[in-house]
Amino acid sequence: MDFAAWTGAANIGFAYTPVTTAAADKVKPLAPAGGWTAYSTTTYRPTVSWTRNREMDLAGYRVKRCTDPCSWQTVSGTALLTGASFTDVPLANGRRYAYAVAAVDKAGNESPLGGAASVTTTDLPDPAVPAGLTATDTAKGVTLGWTASARATTYRVLRGTDQAFLQPIGTGTAPTYTDVTAKDNTVYFYAVQALDGHGNESARSSVREIRRGDHRVPSAPTLTAAPYGYWDGVRLAWTVPAGDSGRDVRVYRSTVSPVPAGATPVTTCRVDHLSHSCSDEGDLKRGETYHYVVTQVNVDGVESKRSNEVTFTRPGDSDPPAAVTGLTAALTDTGAIAVDWNDSPEADLRRYELRRARVHETEDGIVLEVVTTEYFGAETSEFLYEPVPDGETWAFFVVAVDVYGNALPWQEIPGGYVTVTEPGEPEPEE
Repeated sequence: MDFAAWTGAANIGFAYTPVTTAAADKVKPLAPAGGWTAYSTTTYRPTVSWTRNREMDLAGYRVKRCTDPCSWQTVSGTALLTGASFTDVPLANGRRYAYAVAAVDKAGNESPLGGAASVTTTDLPDPAVPAGLTATDTAKGVTLGWTASARATTYRVLRGTDQAFLQPIGTGTAPTYTDVTAKDNTVYFYAVQALDGHGNESARSSVREIRRGDHRVPSAPTLTAAPYGYWDGVRLAWTVPAGDSGRDVRVYRSTVSPVPAGATPVTTCRVDHLSHSCSDEGDLKRGETYHYVVTQVNVDGVESKRSNEVTFTRPGDSDPPAAVTGLTAALTDTGAIAVDWNDSPEADLRRYELRRARVHETEDGIVLEVVTTEYFGAETSEFLYEPVPDGETWAFFVVAVDVYGNALPWQEIPGGYVTVTEPGEPEPEE
């Protein structure tokens, strides 16, 4: 073999670029060494430190923690640490925690755990158990409330459909929580735990049961209308899909079509929730045309779209019969009082009402005190009254009533009334 030997400096240069891709680099970094811990009895925060690794392609470190039983969990966050120490969250529950460190290279390879160290924390009292848990079903979800617990900084909410198996669903710092994931028409059980931010937690509160209602927007009803009742009102009936979320209905009525938006629901239509119907017969005017729509309302007062519009015209009119004419009242030979009047020509006459009244003269005029009322069909236009012969004066007047209940007030009847005095002597006043 030939070779050359020389003395002095060699002027040699070269370039080196590390290969750090995951496809090319499969070698894990060495485990970090030299771990130790410190614990602050003021802030209750453990600090773990270790010796830096010397790999040229090192990206950073992950700190992991476990307690008995040990199950390592990363506690240093998602980003890699670039330093050689880490301060954990406050822990003061009297437990012993072990820490270890893993080195990670640029290819994502993670080393075995190293730099192991442990710390025993101060034992602070557990927070008080939350008391007074309440649960309210609302449109947004199930809202929980409870009394704030001493030494608590956070609360953990647990929920289940079986009170023996409750699972955490969320946390919060205030003594209230709204479960927006609760499903409609489902029974839930809730409990709360108090946490102090140092790893201590209270026992579970008492369990509160609640049934979530149906908060869906109801469907629009399908509406029909038909005449109803002695007073010729209207019966509204509606159908809704089976299992719909409606809990009440609102009835809207108008004399114009379509029924205006923003109208006020009527209260005269008596709702029967079992038959999905209502009858409106109280304040409808004769001969007037009315338009109706109905909506459904759920437990939150959320209203459905309107039903189809239906129309109803109340039969008849509001015009009273003309005043009865030819009214007379006279004593007969037997001492009776014969009251007679002309037959009414009204085609829709139902009856006559003959009223007998005492006449009182006051400073404001004549006042009639009705004592008796006799009712007669449309075919009768006379009556024989058998009085007590005591010389008393009576007033008689007749009111004509049509089949729709229309009648003139007696004060508006032309001629008003007639009077007659009974035979005999008036009884002395006491």
